[in-house]
This record gives sequence, C-alpha cells and structure tokens, in this order.
Amino acid sequence: MKGHAKWAPLVVFILLGPHLLNIFASWCIPCAAEAPQLKAIADAGVPVVGIAVRDRPEALARFLARNGNAFRAIGADDASQVQMAMGSSGVPESFVIDGKGRILNQVIGPINPQDVAGLVAAVKAAR
Repeated sequence: MKGHAKWAPLVVFILLGPHLLNIFASWCIPCAAEAPQLKAIADAGVPVVGIAVRDRPEALARFLARNGNAFRAIGADDASQVQMAMGSSGVPESFVIDGKGRILNQVIGPINPQDVAGLVAAVKAAR
C-alpha cells in the first residue's frame, strides 16, 4: 500500500497513545464522504487509525487512492469481531481513545466538517 498506512495488529492502536479510531470500509459511501474530515483531523496532528471491516486489501487500496489516506495504520476486521466488541453496529463509526486505551467519545455515522474541531480538542485533551 502506498503512503504511511499499513495493515497493523490491533495492539498497535493502544500503543499509539491518544488517537481517533475510525471503523470504515471501502464499500461504504458515507466513509468516502467523511475522508476530508479525517484528513483535516490528521493534519491537525491527531493520530488517526482505522479498522477496515469486511474488506479486501485491493479494494482498500483503491478506496485510499480515490479518497486520500489520513490513517497512520489500518487493521483488518474480516469478520467484524473487533467492530462488534467495540459496540459498533455500522460504518463509519469513530472513537476518541485515550492514552490508556479507554473509549472517551463515540461518533456514530460520518464525521461532519463541524465535528472536526471538537474531535481534535478531545483527542489532544485525552491523556
């Protein structure tokens, strides 16, 4: 995969410290719509990591080429086990994770432009 996104073990997400975790899929239209907001969050210095749900590497590569790549790392969740364990029922869904791996905030549905500043502040405040 081009860029800095890599398929990564999910334990990496805890080791990153405070971050935004985004559950998404290449086949998800609202996931493509929120891509500019994820880029804005990453550009503000917030680590954004992803979990690609029921996806294939080649489809994911095309999605990232079309919509941009805001992710520091991407993990695969082929059977939606991580998604369900986190209490997520759909894509996209995002979580503010603190430095101890705790969920502080959950955004159900796509991140909208008006959500960006609040999410950046929430992740930066999460220690």
